[in-house]
Amino acid sequence: ASSHPHQVLPKAATADRRVIIIGDVHGCADELDDLLAKVNYDPNGDLVIFAGDLIAKGPDSLRVVRKAQELNALGVLGNHDSYAVARLTDDLYPDREHTKLARQVLSDQDMEYLKNLPLSIKLEQFHVTVVHAGLLPDSTPAANTKSDLLHMRNVERVDGEWKATSDSTKGVPWVSEWKGPEHIVFGHDAVRKLQ
Repeated sequence: ASSHPHQVLPKAATADRRVIIIGDVHGCADELDDLLAKVNYDPNGDLVIFAGDLIAKGPDSLRVVRKAQELNALGVLGNHDSYAVARLTDDLYPDREHTKLARQVLSDQDMEYLKNLPLSIKLEQFHVTVVHAGLLPDSTPAANTKSDLLHMRNVERVDGEWKATSDSTKGVPWVSEWKGPEHIVFGHDAVRKLQ
């Protein structure tokens, strides 16, 4: 795991740069290339930040991870990225896609890139924080568990405290209770579209 789970980008790191935040590529390399072309990506001035889930589901996770490295992109860990990292050191789910990606498709360097992704990135210049799934209302990324940051869809009150759940039938969407002041950019919950 990243030695700095919550990264802060000072204003100087984003000054005079366009920041492009992309969520949940899920191994769709052609679509990533199309998106970068559509926004006229400029390698000399733009900073790309991925909101997690670079891999799995789509046809070319290898090319997506290599493209992220080629772009010197930043990003946060997504739940699918985390599953692949976990499969390097356990014997669970030998026939699943994440295990095959971790052990047969992605190189050691590719896996290091994924392992070193933080759980959040704060962009000081914009008062924006990027996470994969969400944040408990009125909290900071460091006050959330790794599981919450990777899996949360909703929150519910339990004994007066907000608790995260990945079950979208319980509670309310976490973002409906988020009051700021930071803007949170996240992926993970494509079913609900833009929120």
